[in-house]
Amino acid sequence: MLIDVTQTLKGYDGEPIMNGMPLQPLTLREAAFTALNSVPEGENPPATIKEKIYALTLKLYSDAAIDLTIDEAAFLKERSGAVMAPLVHGRIVEILENANQLTAIEP
Repeated sequence: MLIDVTQTLKGYDGEPIMNGMPLQPLTLREAAFTALNSVPEGENPPATIKEKIYALTLKLYSDAAIDLTIDEAAFLKERSGAVMAPLVHGRIVEILENANQLTAIEP
């Protein structure tokens, strides 16, 4: 699935989620980076998971639109669910699950 990782995540009110200093709209790329590279307290992922995180993070930064496999999308959703706030996790899931209808860039 082709995903535009530069798209802005929206709050419950439909306005962009603001993040960072200075405040700027939170993109899918930034949210996915945080989800992948944050480790829940007490967890020490094995090297194979760290390598998977590394490879997927590199892919996030390879282009404005990336082609995610079903396994990569599932892994991102799993990591997001473990560390992200409900709103951000929910938006990530919506984007990944609705890619073909709502947020994919047409080839």
